[in-house]
Amino acid sequence: IELLGWIDRESPATVQDGFSEPAAQMVTGSEQNLLRVLHYPPIGEDVAPGEERAAAHEDINLITLLVTGSEPGLQAMDTHGNWHDVPCHPGMITINAGDMLAKASQNYYPSTSHRVVNPPASENRSRYSMPLFVHPRPEVRLDAQQTAGEYLDQRLREIGLK
Repeated sequence: IELLGWIDRESPATVQDGFSEPAAQMVTGSEQNLLRVLHYPPIGEDVAPGEERAAAHEDINLITLLVTGSEPGLQAMDTHGNWHDVPCHPGMITINAGDMLAKASQNYYPSTSHRVVNPPASENRSRYSMPLFVHPRPEVRLDAQQTAGEYLDQRLREIGLK
């Protein structure tokens, strides 16, 4: 909630005025948050280092908090379409803006495109990742057309999960 409070305080007035309620309040009482534990096993000898291990995507939710993975491999795309390795330092937390924050902020905070790539052969070990997907309450309006619940249902149908 502290991070969302920062978004409330530091966003331009036009962005703040576009929120249906302060960002920090959007998540208060939400039962939609999801903590996942992901395991990427060591790759086989027939798989090339640097190839995509988890395809490029954006997260549906408001923000994602990602404790540093056990091994490198996470990459994020900049606004020019270039991929950059995300540092893998113990204790570091990566924060990704999700599609719901992009929608609620009229894309002032664009969704973070990210992917996971295969490690070099010399670092071929299991990789673990624990993202916390922070969602607003379903009734929160993201814009004049959709609530967070409606948007989540739409996106889950699009990707075949509903």
